[in-house]
Amino acid sequence: MKPIIAVLGEDTVSLKPDFIYEFMGRGFVYTYQAVGEGTATVEVSNDKTTWITLATFTNADSAVLAHTWAYQRLKPTTLTITVRRD
Repeated sequence: MKPIIAVLGEDTVSLKPDFIYEFMGRGFVYTYQAVGEGTATVEVSNDKTTWITLATFTNADSAVLAHTWAYQRLKPTTLTITVRRD
């Protein structure tokens, strides 16, 4: 199983494919920004077992998404995805 990184408050983090991210605290609106070239997929889960695709990013895509999923991960990619909970 991949290590879990807890993200507190409104921290901005760069998602890495080797980790699962648990955003703790309040808020459910997230801002995603892709940096680099290629394609990246962000997946979400509430149990760390069943994952669904939240969004796929290409090159410099960005998105503001509202969701209540507990965990997020990045499928292996050459892109960097930064995420901030607002």
